Amino acid sequence: MKRTLAVAVIACLAALSLAAQTAPKKVLTGKDIDVFVANFDKIEEELEALGDKYDDYFKTEIEPEDGQMPSPGKTIALMRAKEVPAEVKAVFKRYGLGDNGFEKLVVISAGFGALEMESAIKSQEQEYAEFPDMATYLETAKAQVAELKASIHKDDLSLISSRADELRVFFADESEESDE
Repeated sequence: MKRTLAVAVIACLAALSLAAQTAPKKVLTGKDIDVFVANFDKIEEELEALGDKYDDYFKTEIEPEDGQMPSPGKTIALMRAKEVPAEVKAVFKRYGLGDNGFEKLVVISAGFGALEMESAIKSQEQEYAEFPDMATYLETAKAQVAELKASIHKDDLSLISSRADELRVFFADESEESDE
């Protein structure tokens, strides 16, 4: 009995330790969103002025694992962990996003994207309720969105959600440009 209890306690502690290690850190404040919104065009302009100098550096070259691409959560973790070149870091810092401005950009972009995808999936669930073939697709998409959301601190996600209408302007412009 004591041995079983000890094993259970150790397993619980290990699980808690693992969960604590993988919990996403909070990086955003309301001021960060204000600064992002106010300076988006300037930041984008300065980053574009750097030309293709850092294109290779910021490509998300993620190797497939066992023939499959890494999960959305792992991709975000890799992007957040990237060491940002000083010249790029300076652009974010100059416009008030601090030394971790690139990480904030990743969190805002990924968080907004996750919330938009979640909304789209909800509307598709109702639309495709009579098509059982779509159920597997929608379940897979929901799992990916859940994982993506789990890679972002809940307070950051809540902040992004509360400011989604302001942010949509910037991300809508990007998707419209890519459609052209």
